[in-house]
Amino acid sequence: MSVVNLEQHFSVVIRPLVPADLEPAAEIVAVCTDGNVAHQLELLERRLERQAPDSALLVAEVDARIVGVSRVAYFEPAADAPANAAPSGWYLLGVNVDPACRRRGVGRALTVARLSFIAERASTAWFFTDASNEASIALHEALGFRPQTTDFWFPTATFGVGGGVLFSLHLRD
Repeated sequence: MSVVNLEQHFSVVIRPLVPADLEPAAEIVAVCTDGNVAHQLELLERRLERQAPDSALLVAEVDARIVGVSRVAYFEPAADAPANAAPSGWYLLGVNVDPACRRRGVGRALTVARLSFIAERASTAWFFTDASNEASIALHEALGFRPQTTDFWFPTATFGVGGGVLFSLHLRD
């Protein structure tokens, strides 16, 4: 768990997601993605059940209210994956912030916490996003991520007309 003071009278606690967080977390993810709370609740429940040393679900809490959700996981491409499959490694997978709390550092705090998680396990962190997602690209580049390719495949990832961009960050030697 970590506490980050983002601005005067606003601090966020970053901690692992627990079962009591599932409904508010699903609501945030749904608002940020497909609008389907039941679907997002089902996904989060499955991810929480099978959570292992190769993944983590984190939440951001402000004044005892969940305001953000994020995930980190290890990815290993299957033997039959396309030749341009994203490389094996630790990936930042999704950060969703309550729209009322955006642009206040919650996404950055969740990302820094996930990078700390990865740094304990590996020397490189990976992240991908839609090429048009300027806010996410700016956040990650400010933390040191650099683009590696636009020609990659990752299971379940879909991108808009401009495609996706795969980034990496060297954490340590």
